[in-house]
Amino acid sequence: MEKNPAAMPKMHSKRSTSLAIGVLAAGGLAACLFFSGLSNHDFWLTDEPFVAEIGREMLASGDWVVPRLNGEAFLEKPPLHYAQIALSFKAFGQTPFAARLPSALAGLLTVCATYLLGWRLLGRRIALGGALLLPTVYLFFYSSHYALVDASLVLFVTAGFAALAYALEQDSAPWALPAAYAAAALAFLAKGPVGPLFLALGAGSFALAERDWTFFRPRRHILGAALFSLLIAPWLVALWSNGGWTYYRAAFLDNTLGRAFALPAMVPGHDSPLAHQAPFYDYLGGLLGGFLPWTPLLLIGLAPAFSDIWRRLRGGGEGARGCRGARFLAVSFAAGFLLLSLVRTKRSIYLEPLYPLLALLVAWGVERCLRDRAIRDRWKSMLALQVAVLGLFSMAVPSGYLYLAGPMEGEWPATEAILLGGALMLVAMAATAWSVRLLVLDRLDRLVNLLWVQAAAGFLAMAVLCFPLLEAQKSFAPFFRRACSIESARGRCPVLLLNNESYTGLAALNFHAVLPTYDASLGGEADVITEAASLGELGRAPRRSLTMLASQSIGGPGTERALFLVHVDAPGPPMIQLKLASAAGPPPKP
Repeated sequence: MEKNPAAMPKMHSKRSTSLAIGVLAAGGLAACLFFSGLSNHDFWLTDEPFVAEIGREMLASGDWVVPRLNGEAFLEKPPLHYAQIALSFKAFGQTPFAARLPSALAGLLTVCATYLLGWRLLGRRIALGGALLLPTVYLFFYSSHYALVDASLVLFVTAGFAALAYALEQDSAPWALPAAYAAAALAFLAKGPVGPLFLALGAGSFALAERDWTFFRPRRHILGAALFSLLIAPWLVALWSNGGWTYYRAAFLDNTLGRAFALPAMVPGHDSPLAHQAPFYDYLGGLLGGFLPWTPLLLIGLAPAFSDIWRRLRGGGEGARGCRGARFLAVSFAAGFLLLSLVRTKRSIYLEPLYPLLALLVAWGVERCLRDRAIRDRWKSMLALQVAVLGLFSMAVPSGYLYLAGPMEGEWPATEAILLGGALMLVAMAATAWSVRLLVLDRLDRLVNLLWVQAAAGFLAMAVLCFPLLEAQKSFAPFFRRACSIESARGRCPVLLLNNESYTGLAALNFHAVLPTYDASLGGEADVITEAASLGELGRAPRRSLTMLASQSIGGPGTERALFLVHVDAPGPPMIQLKLASAAGPPPKP
């Protein structure tokens, strides 16, 4: 591949001090956002409870190979992120903060990796712009505050792309290619084959678009492949020794091909074959929503990059100076986006590994607007739309706070909440008015800075003020406090009648125990935690009577969910042995 010094800073540049300062600046500002709001709310549905419970059981059992949910193997994902949660639990206790800490740290390191990727491909200013933009993208901010395995996947995929960027050029570093393979291995251990696929498709598609395959010739690929195998082999061997073909099928067929393509014969028992299915074009909407509040700027970054790729494919030359790095980002994004679109099961969170690439592309597009008046005039309307969208977002946060601060039944919130919400609203309106003024005066340098501060302030207010108020809609903490109190007084744990891994994880997490499950074919009596839709199953059993002990519903109209603690009694032999299977001891006292 030809060399483009303007686009690709030298590995041994004397600006290494500047690189370190940029990483620290981007990471420090991102940390302010990521570590706010980690501990001010309980575990939220849907995924957070069972991810945290798997980490708790991993710590209690000492089995770091096979993730388990309520005592049963749960091989939906490899164990790397669960192990991080287990270690965090060991260091900080079994709290929501400890469960979310690995995600926040992964988000912080992803921002640093994004800066390194942008520095190599597009220069210091664009690297800093993209690294600062990323924490204020809704989906990335969300996952960094949530106990999700996707946070680790995004980190290692981004680190892999950064290593590839240092390996693709003629001045490549000796460590770059092995580092890319190592990142691919860690991405595999975080969420399976999808991580290495993102990296392989990105590198292969870029070589194809550039019509240059020299990247695949170095012998360091052999060293990289050996390192990849060395990192994943211990888990693969240990997984086989624990469960043989049964575990391999669950990990690599049922939970990859089966879930990805909704194959009825392979879908795991806790999933429906129709779960998360969506048409091919579904991610277009998911991308526009997940990248808020910066969605209008996507076109400014993507359109010129893909236009340059098209010119290259038609033999039109290099195109604009510095476009080579943007082409690498755009081609890697397009390859990953196509891969995800071909998969039948879709969730917006699956797009997140592509967001660091998009953040840098947006920063590159904005930088072009700042430096070229003709380009700026062409995209002026899109910049105006961005000002409007960010203004609406910054005003929506205090509006949402005022809505949540009241009991949501038509009553007014407390006076102090009204004063705080009103002050935030006035600040948001003033910032929006100032943004409009800067846009009219064509002061785009100051406008971009103001927009970022506006977005960061909105997300910070959301984490600090709104998260605690969302408990009534997202958390079953009051229900489980009551249930633990009842069962602790009786000296036992309840039985589960739940068909959802999130509720199962929530129950086991709150009782610090592996709970038995209900068998309706047996007689006897037991206290049963069940969903509203399952109550009828208990009542249909002959000679059964039910006593409601505790209940709670969460969510809003159309999304309401409810849990019940029900005592089921009937004459006859015991229904089930209520024997704890956890090393964590008896349920905690209230």
